Amino acid sequence: MKTKHFDCDCKSAEHTIRFIYNYDEEDEDFNFLTLEVQLNTYRNIFKRIWVAFKYVCGIRGDYGHWDEWILSSDQRKEFVKFLKETIETN
Repeated sequence: MKTKHFDCDCKSAEHTIRFIYNYDEEDEDFNFLTLEVQLNTYRNIFKRIWVAFKYVCGIRGDYGHWDEWILSSDQRKEFVKFLKETIETN
């Protein structure tokens, strides 16, 4: 199992994506890549109350909740390298 973290270029700890690559050389069915994302949390109490109110009332956007994840040039190179490693172990 390999684990790789990629932080957003804004340096916020809340904008971290974690990839976990599970593989077993003897069992090809046990070969998958998972992605873990921390959902957005708001520090402003009024924003939190507004989000909670919309959640309780069932009000949401057409496309759900979104946030962003920005990778620097060096992180993009590392990301591509990591993905290539996961493909090559097949």
